[in-house]
Amino acid sequence: MKGFLHILGGLVVLSGILWLSRPVCAAGSCPDLPSGGGQSMTATAKTTATSCPVTDGMYVRINTVLRLDAIATAYGQCQLVFLDDWGVCVPSAYIQERTINHIYSWVDITSQYINGTYDVGNVFDSTGFGHVLDTTQPTSTGPLTFGIGSPGEYFLHFQANINMTACNILPATTPTYDIMVHARTAFHKGQRTNGSLVGGTSLPESGPGYYHFLGSDPVNYDDWGGAESTIQLIQTVGAQWFQSHPTPGIGIGDLSLENGGSFPPHTEHQNGLDIDVRYVRNDGANLGINLAVKSEAKKYSKALTIELMKKFAANGSLNKILVSPKSGITSADVPGGNIVVDTSGGHDDHFHVSLVDPDGLDSNNCP
Repeated sequence: MKGFLHILGGLVVLSGILWLSRPVCAAGSCPDLPSGGGQSMTATAKTTATSCPVTDGMYVRINTVLRLDAIATAYGQCQLVFLDDWGVCVPSAYIQERTINHIYSWVDITSQYINGTYDVGNVFDSTGFGHVLDTTQPTSTGPLTFGIGSPGEYFLHFQANINMTACNILPATTPTYDIMVHARTAFHKGQRTNGSLVGGTSLPESGPGYYHFLGSDPVNYDDWGGAESTIQLIQTVGAQWFQSHPTPGIGIGDLSLENGGSFPPHTEHQNGLDIDVRYVRNDGANLGINLAVKSEAKKYSKALTIELMKKFAANGSLNKILVSPKSGITSADVPGGNIVVDTSGGHDDHFHVSLVDPDGLDSNNCP
């Protein structure tokens, strides 16, 4: 008796016998079965000496060593599928886990001496691959450390490679986690009227285009500032001034004390961000001038003083310039100079250049 075949909703009826219908695959064509997924990356940095957390955009002193930690995760599974003897694709008991292979870190540096992209290092789990790799755990080869060198910007990056399984579960890497660290030689703590200076630099007594006048102060007493702020500005403006005016030089007076703090008779000058500068004479002499004294005021060059102030104002970090009303100089004369006229008489023999804080608020610093 001949049978006949019916296919009804996945059931095969042949000659009155019921068979279960299963997918038939060509040799080697069985697709494995992925499930789940997801990945993440987080990272932290802190100073090794003080354990100060360094969050994105913070400032540290040069020669600081950072401890770098990261946690990477990757989830998902791949169930392997094989051909059975009937040529049918059959899910097996073999499961491949999607795991973290290793974490790696690199840094982009823009600094005074070093520029470019550099590897920081890799971290593995010594016990094998898992869904989570945490550099703080004793089974990891972490943490990484990184030493901040010269003043500049250090953009740290963290990412992990993922074991994708036979299912090729993408992506092959975690997202990137970034931390920007700014490095400075000095920190200008507090306010210019109530602050201190950490890691200041003493201004050389003379250089191209400028000289430091001591008055009654001893050497290296009143000339402290930030290497990347006040000191750099004086030397930069001095070199520019020297190109067109070999004489007279720029007369530099008080900056701050070595550690900042109260500096009578000044109200400001406490955190290394202020510079006293002599008005420029018209006779080429490297001497002071007091605009309140009629005989001295005759030797004052308003034009040269304005020219000098413009060079200070061209610096993007300028906060203000304090002047005497006897100077005749206003904001219209020095665009961008933020000229403030002091009627107290305290600036008759010099003008006062103030800079903005180059290391941000104190809450944004690691000691």
